[in-house]
Amino acid sequence: MCHYIFNVTEAGTENVQATVTDNRGNAKVVSSYIGTNQAPEPQLSIEPRYSNTMMREPLTVIANLSGKMGHPLDRINTVSWYLDGKLVEPTNLRVMVSGVEAGVHKLKAVMTSVFNIQREYEMEIPVAKNVEPKCNVKESNYSNILRLDLICTDEDGKMAKYEWNINGEVSPYIGSYIYVSKSTGYSAVIIARGVDDSGAYSNSIEKHYTY
Repeated sequence: MCHYIFNVTEAGTENVQATVTDNRGNAKVVSSYIGTNQAPEPQLSIEPRYSNTMMREPLTVIANLSGKMGHPLDRINTVSWYLDGKLVEPTNLRVMVSGVEAGVHKLKAVMTSVFNIQREYEMEIPVAKNVEPKCNVKESNYSNILRLDLICTDEDGKMAKYEWNINGEVSPYIGSYIYVSKSTGYSAVIIARGVDDSGAYSNSIEKHYTY
């Protein structure tokens, strides 16, 4: 008994013939018809994740193709991603696009399978304009120090950190309040602003202190 393996790449009926020869030189042609069906369509869709649930700019989008191929032995080979018609590099099974601005954008995936099936999938990504936070400073006087509280509101999100610029240098401290010394001879120019969870800065507040 002998075996021969071959691939059928298109649906239809094929006549398979084989010539069988024994060790005496006798030969015989045998044939059989093999019918193959068209594989079902791939059941794929774009599965996105976003950097914030309110879809505010600047938005980071992470996406991949989710689902199954039509043929049980077929697999996704390559995926090319396009945002608003522009190829996103590098070409990979998963894509990450950062800094997507406000507006309605189109994300497209062009998939090629191991069996050389090519399909396109599209989805719209509506991105809302980010509203900048608004801040003010509350001063609390004590005997030797002054406490500054940066009070901010963000109507479409939440505050992520606070920036304190003291005498031209940005402090590594990102909390919502600081203390200012009231020691004799001390002076400071303080510029404060808040940063929301989309990275947008609030209005700047400048304070001058001399003791």
